[in-house]
Amino acid sequence: MKALAIREKKIHIVGSPEIKIEGTPVYIDVEGLPDRDFYYLIGVRVKAGDSALLKVIFTSLDKSCFTGDNMGDDKLILKYDIYIAAPVNKVWQALTDGSVTKQYFYGCSVRSTCKKGAPISYLGDGEFNMLDGEVLEVKPEKRLVTTFQALWADNVGKDKPWRVVFWDLAPIGEATKITLVHDQFAGETAAYKQSADGWNVILSSLKTYLETGKPLILNQAA
Repeated sequence: MKALAIREKKIHIVGSPEIKIEGTPVYIDVEGLPDRDFYYLIGVRVKAGDSALLKVIFTSLDKSCFTGDNMGDDKLILKYDIYIAAPVNKVWQALTDGSVTKQYFYGCSVRSTCKKGAPISYLGDGEFNMLDGEVLEVKPEKRLVTTFQALWADNVGKDKPWRVVFWDLAPIGEATKITLVHDQFAGETAAYKQSADGWNVILSSLKTYLETGKPLILNQAA
């Protein structure tokens, strides 16, 4: 791997009680850099919850990770905010219950224990696997973070590294605000373009289902 930069930053590690990282992607919060990102650390021993000045070596096989002033210049991120007239516990159930996701997520049932490190899949008709991932972070009724490997078509699963999806929920009175971030796109790939449209449909369908009890029916005929 090629080292793109070496910088001293105060970081807060989210992960195992104590780990030694050797070129593996680890989710960290880096002071002075954008939140919600993956960086590669080499030869660093850390404890979860520690905040310390460490030398962080950002590495990558391609341009999917950036540092310093050019952070994000070539990396695309999808971000959505939506308000739903439903309590946060109902919204959380809708994200994690396969019988509910089938009503708004292109007919797919989510399958996962939704525990950190667990696999997560979205299965369509005939158990066709639309996408795979791994649960990176879970705070019930607050946050769900997973990797995202598109499998619904041959031309969407080629992006590396796997992308990351963040679901953040915030109660606002009797309603819920959802913030969805889908990042790690290397450019305007097929996965990026299809995901951009797909999330609009999914979030609109989720809102419709939770507020009316009925799936959103779209006439997509040409």
